[in-house]
Amino acid sequence: MTSFYGLSQDFDFHKPLSIPISIGAYFGDLRPNHFHMGIDYRTNGVEGLNLHSISDGYVSRVRTTPYGYGQVVYINHTNGLTSVYAHCSKFSGKLDSVVNVAKLNQQNNEIELYLDSNAVPLKRGEVFALSGNTGSSTGPHLHFEIRETATDTPLNPLLYGLGNKDIYKPTINSIKVYGLSNEGFIIPKKSKTINVTNGKLATGNTIVLPANFSMVYGTIGIGISGNDPHSTGSCGLYENKITSYNDLLYHTKLNRVSFEETRYINTYKDYSGYKSGLKIHKLFKNTTNQFNSTKTNSTGRLKLYPCDSIPLEIETIDAFSNSYKIKFGLSIESGKMDTTQHFFPETRYWIPNKKYEIHLSNCSLLIDTLSLYEPTKMNLLDKGQNISFGDVNQAIHKPIIISYSKWKSSKYSDKNYFIGYLNGSHYDYCETYIDNNLLKTKALKFGTYKLILDTIKPKITPLNYTNFGFSSKSKILVWTIADNESKLFKYDVYINNEWIPADFEYKTKKLKCTIEKAIQEIYCILIIVSDVCGNENIIETSFP
Repeated sequence: MTSFYGLSQDFDFHKPLSIPISIGAYFGDLRPNHFHMGIDYRTNGVEGLNLHSISDGYVSRVRTTPYGYGQVVYINHTNGLTSVYAHCSKFSGKLDSVVNVAKLNQQNNEIELYLDSNAVPLKRGEVFALSGNTGSSTGPHLHFEIRETATDTPLNPLLYGLGNKDIYKPTINSIKVYGLSNEGFIIPKKSKTINVTNGKLATGNTIVLPANFSMVYGTIGIGISGNDPHSTGSCGLYENKITSYNDLLYHTKLNRVSFEETRYINTYKDYSGYKSGLKIHKLFKNTTNQFNSTKTNSTGRLKLYPCDSIPLEIETIDAFSNSYKIKFGLSIESGKMDTTQHFFPETRYWIPNKKYEIHLSNCSLLIDTLSLYEPTKMNLLDKGQNISFGDVNQAIHKPIIISYSKWKSSKYSDKNYFIGYLNGSHYDYCETYIDNNLLKTKALKFGTYKLILDTIKPKITPLNYTNFGFSSKSKILVWTIADNESKLFKYDVYINNEWIPADFEYKTKKLKCTIEKAIQEIYCILIIVSDVCGNENIIETSFP
């Protein structure tokens, strides 16, 4: 039996798309706060291509939402795997009927259904949906995943024969050397970056570090940036190794990533470097890193002294076993060791393995143990309703709980209040809840937060009809709907007093619904839009 790229089983999968395979992103590519959990198939810049079931199975789950994966389908197969198809523009056949019936029964445009094996069975190659650009997609494509059905863990689809055979080697573009604490935390302003061109260091065969990289209470770590070219583009790195004297110091391999551990990307990569546009894979780990794709028990951290010199070899390998190696020496100049004992004084830094409860004038912060990846500057600023804390160039692993104590007013409903995060000049809505009379949110970003009162109803603008009639004979009605304060919650369309399914695209702020009636049969259109703070706007249009 033939295996796919090292697998012991032959998976004879049908391609998800009928066009030639062109891949825009690989499994494991570095993204904000998560690994890319699948592969992105290009669709030639268009929507509406047939999506095929890769094998016999049944639709086990389907969801419609304006955010995230948009319209997404999950298919369970008989081999213990689940395939996922995200950003669909439309469902087809029996699946389309099942979704529409559910929307009508629930009178809700955003639904999630879990189906048994008899609801929508599929054969290998059968079409069940069309490709699209719904949800958080930035352009037409198919985001495709393979998951282990029993655990819902995403697996690398390239290992199942779902990509083009690749003959190109990955490359390393730069090497970065870090000064680290004994715990593996990155010491500010103690690093050196060396460019790599055609397999050669810009510094020759050796990286020479100042004597202060030798630390009594510290270590050294290595990181690399690079890319993996293939026949239709270039993606991120898959497997990385670093050795010295033939001893394996560190090894990572992105075969599978669970949703529970995907945020560990913020310590797998150089997070502050990523914020500035660099994608650096760290070849070492600190004490907060519990990511399971590390294949060695060692930490990858090096202990060197003045005048020390060691040979290093870095190898990066793609999913098709194409390999790229670079060998170089790492040396420390003569001089005095750095004797600093506390690189992160606790008067100015929060430390990852400690718990903090901070009480401010109108709110409190709860930072649990291991909420942080790295020691983080406090940067506390208390202005009552507005607070700022932490370092925007550092990430948060477990949410920091913000609790406002003074927020209620007898003049307004409790629902009218929310906590916002400053994003540029606008405050983004944060999921807000009430607990023991405290207004709370779970913060996953450092920065500025504010207690906000929202009494403004959402805006609704019809685009192809007015009180005087319809501007075209189109069977699709279109509105723009927006909420500039908090966040849209629900949107309902009634035609002739009958609830009609509608689709909202938050990127364009357009709400669309397809009408089955003839234009001349419509005598009333009612649209109701509400936000998460309970504000509601209703527009009713009657036609003669």
